[in-house]
Amino acid sequence: MSLAPRRVMREEDKNRTMSKPKVRKVRKIRTSRKKRLPWTTLTIVGVFLVAFIPMLQQNFRLRGQEAFYRGEVLRLEKENARLANVMEQMESPYLVEKIAREQLGLMKKGEVMFKVKESKDVSR
Repeated sequence: MSLAPRRVMREEDKNRTMSKPKVRKVRKIRTSRKKRLPWTTLTIVGVFLVAFIPMLQQNFRLRGQEAFYRGEVLRLEKENARLANVMEQMESPYLVEKIAREQLGLMKKGEVMFKVKESKDVSR
């Protein structure tokens, strides 16, 4: 309950407050949904393109790098296999002796080395 004094309204005041205020009608220009739909769709598609094109570019770039590095891995695995094969062959005494003779020019005690000089003029 409020303790404020009641105000007695006169008949004129009642009529003034009860009457509907005059509202000026404003004519709104509306675009039809059919006209708005393509623009809305284009806007949404544009936003997605702006957001996802950099990600797609990065995806293609990373796929290219992945293919390059897979090729590098295969090349290095083949090189590793070749080097492992050479390491196994180096354990063989026959191959060690062959390399010592051919590449380093070493001999066993008591051996004599003969070097054959090839002449440039073979026709004589």
